[in-house]
Amino acid sequence: MADHLVATQSRRRMRVARPPHLRSVEMLALLGSDLVCRSVPAGTAGITPGTKPPGNPQDRGHPRYVGRGRRVIMSAVKSAESVQHGELRIRTPCDDDWQAILNLANRSLSEMPGAPSQQEWLDNRRSYSPSEGIQQHWVAISGDQIIGYACIEHRDNLNLHPPATEAAHGEYRLFVVVAPADRATLGTRLLELLGRQLVELGARRVWMTEYEADTHLVSYLERIGFVRQTTFQLPDGTTAVRLIMDAPFQSLAAAQEFR
Repeated sequence: MADHLVATQSRRRMRVARPPHLRSVEMLALLGSDLVCRSVPAGTAGITPGTKPPGNPQDRGHPRYVGRGRRVIMSAVKSAESVQHGELRIRTPCDDDWQAILNLANRSLSEMPGAPSQQEWLDNRRSYSPSEGIQQHWVAISGDQIIGYACIEHRDNLNLHPPATEAAHGEYRLFVVVAPADRATLGTRLLELLGRQLVELGARRVWMTEYEADTHLVSYLERIGFVRQTTFQLPDGTTAVRLIMDAPFQSLAAAQEFR
């Protein structure tokens, strides 16, 4: 998760690009974010159980629509559970999630000696603006704990996203953040989710930038099909490695084979 841009001061409100025809877990994750992060629709408080609430049931704000969506989510997301965790929920992040994501990002580097704080990395994720391009991201939750973060970005910001090839169109940067012990289970599930979404986006190439000293993570990424492209120094003196993978990303869709 090595970033090499001075943290921006802005804190723009997050927006997530939602292209049409999202499938399975992706669509459920986006719907789930609305269910978890949204307050109760006005006028629905105090509705007696068994009665029909007012309004159009096809409206996403209608309680019957929301209830139906929740049942579908809880049923379908069971197929994406990690064997090391209980019930797993996937949704888009809320504003209140960022501190927990930062804590998780720091914990994900626990195997790396002298790992730097990931505050700058977090600031760069939060600095996203829809005018820059695309950011789609999710958190994985077990109980009331955020145990995973996954993100796809394509941003017109050469400091954050220098092209991995001469032709940058169709390139996306990936982030998967989990505790080291969850890398082969939950991390793999999140990579599968990203792999399916990359197909929907028509991606040609993906890349990840990681600390070279985080040898277990770099080795894991190489085992599932990423290829080391280049190594470079960050402003703080640490060494980072960029890894790439070209379409059709079949090894991401079948990442469970590498557990």
